[in-house]
Amino acid sequence: MRAGMMRAAFGVVALSSLTAACAAILGFERLEEDAPVTPVVDGATDAPSAGDGGVDAPQDPACSTVGVPDPPAAQPGGDAGDIEQEFAISSVDFGLDTSVDPVGLNIDRRCTTSLASSTCKLPSPDQLARAIDYDGGVDNSGYSLVQQLSLLGEAFAPKNINERLQRGEYGFIVRVRNYNGTPNDDAIGVEVYPALRHGVTASVPDGGRGDLWVRDQSYNFVNSSTIRSTLAYVSAGVVVAFFETFEMPLSAPEQTPSTRRMVVKLRDVWMRAQLVKLPDGNDGARGVLAGRWSTLDFLRQVRSLDVPNLGTICKQSFVYLQAKNTLCPGRDVRGRAVDDDKDLPCDAVSAGLAFTAYAVDTSTSEPPPVIPDPCVEAGIADDDDCP
Repeated sequence: MRAGMMRAAFGVVALSSLTAACAAILGFERLEEDAPVTPVVDGATDAPSAGDGGVDAPQDPACSTVGVPDPPAAQPGGDAGDIEQEFAISSVDFGLDTSVDPVGLNIDRRCTTSLASSTCKLPSPDQLARAIDYDGGVDNSGYSLVQQLSLLGEAFAPKNINERLQRGEYGFIVRVRNYNGTPNDDAIGVEVYPALRHGVTASVPDGGRGDLWVRDQSYNFVNSSTIRSTLAYVSAGVVVAFFETFEMPLSAPEQTPSTRRMVVKLRDVWMRAQLVKLPDGNDGARGVLAGRWSTLDFLRQVRSLDVPNLGTICKQSFVYLQAKNTLCPGRDVRGRAVDDDKDLPCDAVSAGLAFTAYAVDTSTSEPPPVIPDPCVEAGIADDDDCP
């Protein structure tokens, strides 16, 4: 467990307009609880095992598992599931309520409490506080990072990211395939489609099955999505899925002149979602998503953002340097799980978020708008990363 005084030691770095931009993109307050829900009781891969911590993993069982249920027993005669259902994400919560521990999973299967127990070499011994895990080995260094970027400007609201989602300005469709409709299914498919907006003509979603979300066609791959699970199953009504890559394009705040999106690019992502019955009778889900965000990709996204009254970050060398100085000390994991425990430098930030979703009957798709890269002539190398 992280002690309160250790959290306080993180401090807060004032980054002027940059702070407002990053904080508004990532959101700041934990979402309020939805109406009570009840669990639904009816109705071959390269991915790692959810419970296998490897030969060098700690002996404590609580520290050697990701935090998802094990797969159910294989069904006699093979999987006969043929149910396909789409869910629209209705809320996202980056776990930034400072009164509770952040959400997340134990993505490195390690309870990090010291330099020796870390699965990678931290940037500096002084940064250990950021890398220490929360209860159950939960990894979420991104939490403390955003806390350091949380001095908001007047133009930004703490729940901006979720409010834009609920206004239908962007979204996500999660498609579950090959499901047998029971609380246990040892082999399903899960695909994720970023959505450009709600409605053929932009509109606010109702939150029901009739909502029509417009998927981003650039993520289409044959009859699937480029964001698809390599391992997925249902255990006691809990959907578990593993993704080698996962992208979350978030719309930029309306206060900025940029129409670009900030794309959260995660690797080796675990999803855990409880199937529920919503108060209106519709099917839904509550879940947690956790993965690794490389500092290379993070910096690429941050420097392309526009800051009100300042311009694009990549064209403001001092502001970009401040962003790097804030982000880089927060590295706590390797960008890929396969590189854990190899005495390699940490090159990524662990990230976690909670989400809710509701079933929809269908969705459509269209090509995304073409948006020029504002940093082409900024003189920053595309592979610019933390030192």
